[in-house]
Amino acid sequence: MDDLRLFAVAGNPVLTSKSPLIFRRAFEAAGMNAVYIRLAMRDAGETAQTIRELGISGATIASPFREEIIPFLNKLDKGARKTGAANIVVNDGGSLTGYNTERENTGTTPTANAGTMGGDNGRKAEAPDGLLAENARAFRIFTGREPPLKEMEKALHEKDRPHPHRICVIGFMGAGKSSIGPAVAVKLSMPHVDVDASIEKKTGRTIRQIFTESGEEVFRRHEKSEIEGILGLSRCVVAAGGGSVLDRESAKSMKDFCLVVWLFAGLNETRRRIGADSSRPLALGKKTLDELFTGRIPVYARTCHLLVKTDEASIDEVAERIVYESDKAFGG
Repeated sequence: MDDLRLFAVAGNPVLTSKSPLIFRRAFEAAGMNAVYIRLAMRDAGETAQTIRELGISGATIASPFREEIIPFLNKLDKGARKTGAANIVVNDGGSLTGYNTERENTGTTPTANAGTMGGDNGRKAEAPDGLLAENARAFRIFTGREPPLKEMEKALHEKDRPHPHRICVIGFMGAGKSSIGPAVAVKLSMPHVDVDASIEKKTGRTIRQIFTESGEEVFRRHEKSEIEGILGLSRCVVAAGGGSVLDRESAKSMKDFCLVVWLFAGLNETRRRIGADSSRPLALGKKTLDELFTGRIPVYARTCHLLVKTDEASIDEVAERIVYESDKAFGG
């Protein structure tokens, strides 16, 4: 895994959040190797679990989870204790601390993984009310730096509108792509395309056979060609292969022309689901499953518009959550 730091906003719904755009500007201005993603969560417990499992450094918590997340946190700042709600969570090695910045904050400013900042470095920067101010406070807590307000403000006028009629599900092997993709397609009355199945049909060989007989590079060429063809469709739900995002051009095309949903199952659940499935060629390669799983997290994070957890939910529940987020963002 590279040194990418993960941050997020968690909510229900969350696809309409502009915070990822604001933080992208902030991270670029600060020269940080970091990405900020959207977590479409079922409840506060799932939110806390996902933050820990993915090693997310810090998350802003949207309604309706700000009060509900308190029992799942290890520590609370004065504001969170006073209000019984946390709008920011910082993860320090699995220990979660909740902050409430929706109050007058003077004196020292708590910072993620950086102790407490005081003096000039901890002085609160002036920012407009509303979304920009909230994200500026979060940036300060997450990084210990003053927020680049001018750059962050530019994002308020930018649009991050994924294609409403082309949905692409990505994720590690065992995450549920081949089952959840078709379920979403049925609910939206859209065609469904499974990239791996299409490759097998066109080549007359299984994915495992292609890997064994021709190697991964040949398979990736088939995969890239298939994705390029699929993105020409006006309406579809696409189940992409687990490694499809490894090709930068394919990953960019998916993000530019689809609503990309990262289906995420935790490592323990992934081990259980995969078991001794010999049809999954990469699981039998030189790297361990743990190494592959961890190494894929940055590329999934950089590619997705939305993360949905699949561990403890049925196929129908996950599909319904994706449809719900799409309806809220684009209109049902």
